[in-house]
Amino acid sequence: MSAHIVRVDSLEYLVVDDVTTAYQALIAAAAIDEVSGEPLHAIFSITTDRPDMDARPVSDGVFVVSGYPERIFLPVTVNITIAAPGYRSVSFPVAIAPGSLPVNAASVVLRPFPVRVQGRVTRNNADRTPIAGATIASATPGALALRTPVHFDHAAGVVVRERALPAAGAPLSLSEPAAGQSRSILLNSTAGLGPGSVLRLGEDIDSEYTVVSALGPDAGEVQLTSPLRRSFDLLAAVQPVSPGATGASTTITRPADSGDGLLLLGASLAPGSYEIADGAATEYADANALTDAAGFFRLDGIVALRILDLRASAAGFIDLTIPVSLDFAEPVTVASFRLST
Repeated sequence: MSAHIVRVDSLEYLVVDDVTTAYQALIAAAAIDEVSGEPLHAIFSITTDRPDMDARPVSDGVFVVSGYPERIFLPVTVNITIAAPGYRSVSFPVAIAPGSLPVNAASVVLRPFPVRVQGRVTRNNADRTPIAGATIASATPGALALRTPVHFDHAAGVVVRERALPAAGAPLSLSEPAAGQSRSILLNSTAGLGPGSVLRLGEDIDSEYTVVSALGPDAGEVQLTSPLRRSFDLLAAVQPVSPGATGASTTITRPADSGDGLLLLGASLAPGSYEIADGAATEYADANALTDAAGFFRLDGIVALRILDLRASAAGFIDLTIPVSLDFAEPVTVASFRLST
């Protein structure tokens, strides 16, 4: 212990230090962008479950958690949460043991939220005449753009294969509108349907596949294994399909989250329809986007790449491929094509 004198006005006090504390870094780590593999450049926030600790970013994705180790009663586990615009928040524990300060924790990987790519395909002429029915496809090897995002999470290693999905039975229709996120639909008939039946909702431009989990309890009511991604109007087409012949297959290389519309695969597959073979989470999807009568298209759930090469093609026109830079801090990226004959 050390002693020193403190003078206040005309009085002197002899002060003996009992405990000396030091405010210091307890934990240090870095936040990493999953897509680029680089330190997170976005502004991010850090919180902990400890009111006696302070957490803040430093620079280039590095952050520290600081406090007075003498007051914390080590060892202790700190639960940290990192949040940033455009990214999924991440929570994780870090254990602090006596004599280990500061703890250099493992880097924290933040996954961006998926974004939408939308735009228009027109003739390369003065009037910019819209081209209906054009196809917008991923031209990046191993990156498969889906017409409708997936309904389930899928781990790396899950098999994706080309699979024919021909019509099986009479066309049906919705007897009331179906909103996105609905877990059930109402049909004009459920004849021939049962658990495991596969339905294609909508027309080609907005096709979405869903699987029946049960019928009822009301007449015409169909329960689904997952919520719908899209909304469909009254009398929208519903076609039962029967999974048929299979083609080439590959596996998912980056885990896909529910809502992702871009799958990273070990090999490229031919355009068409697919089965994601994942046990109870098995689902079906079509590739690529199509333009409407005004030439507009959209691809939802695009993630995993900073630059995605997109190719526009239409009968009678020369294909055009452009690189699209994705900013995951913005919900929409615009990409348009002008096709020549």
